[in-house]
Amino acid sequence: MNKKAIANTVMVILIIAIAFCGVLGVGYIKGRFDKPEKETAVLTDVRGVVSLKRSGAAYTVSGNTVLRSGDGIVCDSGAEVCVDLGDGYITLGPSAQAKIINPESDGFSAQIIVGEAFVFAKSPIKLEFDGKRTQISNAAATLSVRKGTQSVSVYYGKVENAEAGQTIEWLDGEPEVRSFTVNSLNEFNIAQIRKANAERPLIFTNDDLDRLQTDRLKEIQNENAEQASPAVSEKQLENTSVPTVGGSEPATENGNTVGTNPFDFTKTVRSTESSKYPSTTKAQSTVRPQVTTKPSAERTYERTTALGTAQSNVGGKPDSPDVTQSAKPKLSCTVTIRCDTILNNLNELDPAKAPYVPKNGCILPVIKAEFTEGETVFDVLKRVCGQNGIQLEYSWTPMYGSYYIEGINNLYEFDCGSESGWMYKVNGWFPNYGCSSYILTGGESVVWCYTCKGLGKDVGAEY
Repeated sequence: MNKKAIANTVMVILIIAIAFCGVLGVGYIKGRFDKPEKETAVLTDVRGVVSLKRSGAAYTVSGNTVLRSGDGIVCDSGAEVCVDLGDGYITLGPSAQAKIINPESDGFSAQIIVGEAFVFAKSPIKLEFDGKRTQISNAAATLSVRKGTQSVSVYYGKVENAEAGQTIEWLDGEPEVRSFTVNSLNEFNIAQIRKANAERPLIFTNDDLDRLQTDRLKEIQNENAEQASPAVSEKQLENTSVPTVGGSEPATENGNTVGTNPFDFTKTVRSTESSKYPSTTKAQSTVRPQVTTKPSAERTYERTTALGTAQSNVGGKPDSPDVTQSAKPKLSCTVTIRCDTILNNLNELDPAKAPYVPKNGCILPVIKAEFTEGETVFDVLKRVCGQNGIQLEYSWTPMYGSYYIEGINNLYEFDCGSESGWMYKVNGWFPNYGCSSYILTGGESVVWCYTCKGLGKDVGAEY
């Protein structure tokens, strides 16, 4: 064999060896050669898009994966995954992020960076979050971690000084224990409690959960039926004042006339499937985005769309304003909804939410909105969204006596980074209280804006 042939043969062998080593390397990183052991945590029950960050690489997982120390787990906005510990488990909810500290079942520990984690523990499970630590043993609970507020809701057993039916909440670092009811549960926790009930009874039975979900479904159906009911009689109209968007006088901005609603949207209704769980700890603050100070317990969920508005009076919240009450003098303000900041942070935007971001960042241009005396920023937002076919989801917070805006036009908190969410300002000022506590008097300029960075600094909020 001549030298050229030998050189070619050696080159082929080297190429094959390099390729083989590459396959082995990828297989090692992805854990293809790991052998699951009973005492080692395993990633299972993957639903939606779940990514694993390991050894400087990130990849999507689809099946069982043996976890290692330092592994990072990231759930997409519509995903969840279970960390099986053999005699217990942790389920990470939508948009949750965690880092494994010790993967061994005996002494398992992890850091919950953001989002919700349902814990069903027999042996001790140590969790770190926002500079704090807690241990859950022989108990079932949900740990919820957001910027500025964290909570642990207990469903059986005891966690620190909270028993079943109680929540420990850290607001700005200070713990507080208080009770909660079944009405505070979101869809993620309802599903997890059902699963855990199959192993041992928790504080809420499956019958309790069935009644809760049935009541919520009836509320939505009733509202939709009311929206589809025949028009009221002329006599009823004489005694009824229904605030509307627009009016005989066009709104102006900087001396220019603006239209009532030139922006055309496809009407959308947010899915109520398990992949669309509302968060339980979003905040109601406007010097910071709403994601920072809101507690999780004693909470109900509500939704308004072009098809109607779901309402509930559980949890002690007031009825929504009755727009069919006797006539009152009409006032007006201007309203606009914008998400310009997302255009500068597209690399952090959830790809599934890209269709909901207008090219110019304007969801609703400046329009004139009429209202009656005593109505709030929340009342006007709900009305203009319903009349313009813009999806809106919100929830009631009994602790603060205010509504929290979860999503507008299918854009929610954390959809564009860990500091993202909705804020509002009136006449250029960001109030430090909820939108349903701000009573309008007429002539205001209301702007709803989506913040991505600095907890509001990118939209002009100052601390």
